[in-house]
Amino acid sequence: MWSASNEKMTGKDDTLLSPSVDPTIEPILEEEHKHSANATTTILRNLSGILYTLTACFLFTCTTFIIKQLKIDLFDALVIRFILQTIAVAIFLYYKKYKLFSGTKKSLVLQFFRTLAGTFGFLGFFLSYRYLPLPDVTTLNYTRVIWTVLLGILVFGDKPSSIIILAIPLTITGVIFVAQPSFIFQSQLINSTMNSTSAVLINDQYIGFAIGIICAVASSVNVIMFKQQILSGLKASVIMFQFTLFVLFCLVLNQFYQYFIEHKTLSIFKWQYALASFMCIIQIFAAAIGQTAMKREHASVYTIATSGDIVFAIILQNLFTTKKSNFFALLGSALVISSVILIGGHKLFQDKCQKKKLKATANDIDEDSTLSV
Repeated sequence: MWSASNEKMTGKDDTLLSPSVDPTIEPILEEEHKHSANATTTILRNLSGILYTLTACFLFTCTTFIIKQLKIDLFDALVIRFILQTIAVAIFLYYKKYKLFSGTKKSLVLQFFRTLAGTFGFLGFFLSYRYLPLPDVTTLNYTRVIWTVLLGILVFGDKPSSIIILAIPLTITGVIFVAQPSFIFQSQLINSTMNSTSAVLINDQYIGFAIGIICAVASSVNVIMFKQQILSGLKASVIMFQFTLFVLFCLVLNQFYQYFIEHKTLSIFKWQYALASFMCIIQIFAAAIGQTAMKREHASVYTIATSGDIVFAIILQNLFTTKKSNFFALLGSALVISSVILIGGHKLFQDKCQKKKLKATANDIDEDSTLSV
């Protein structure tokens, strides 16, 4: 606190030297200290985006894993989180005096479909987790990077680069290794198909796989529509409110279905529910940390760093459960991570080249202006 206020009053750097420093060499030491401090600050600033991203990934993956180990349905655990989140966003919108629903009929229809895609992309992840281990679900979810690129090619006519063409088969191969369909991996599944229990497990695997892929595609559609609607002038906070409200509606509807149709005892009356709800509230802070990371880091680097979700999920699964990831599942996850790194790195390289061109163009314009004067 003192150094910050001192800097404002004096206009100097807040670097403090030891009283034992010789006054004759103080300016030199002070300059070197400043340079070192600035370099350290720059390094920490550059790394902070990645560290924030990994922290957000770790918190989200750990809390999701813990909720599953508590034997609490994730749809039940999310209710309290989204009640709080919806109220918080609603208060913000009221303070800003933003309209919740605005635009033409076509715009409102597109907003509804974006909300629908975003909701299924979010809830589909947790639904898929009912049938698959967390590393597999997370790996399938990260195929959204490829789906987003493919949708961009199909919808906007983007030209695919050689890197994208290479990343597509990597992703497909990775997904096959994660899913491990019986018609390819017969030697591994032949023994498990001898009894009905294992057959049910295999069916669950296919159901989880299908939901995971559809969830990834829905997330990609949501990302593309989100960008388009932001460019059209729709506020990001309004989009967030529409999303949280619809997710909350689906979660409450699920509670009614369980209680009145399936006649299940609601998990809200269990002590594990309180702990699971707390884990979901932590996810709000994880999301906030993720938003901070996005502001500090390049989008492509952020995308690459978020694939740390897969690594954290693999570690948790193999350390704390009896179900271990086999070689092909690990290889599949590695291939999907590789495709994310390829696409993210390629995008980062393109952006840097574009910035260099713009800088060179600006310098040429300045030189021409100087010569004309």
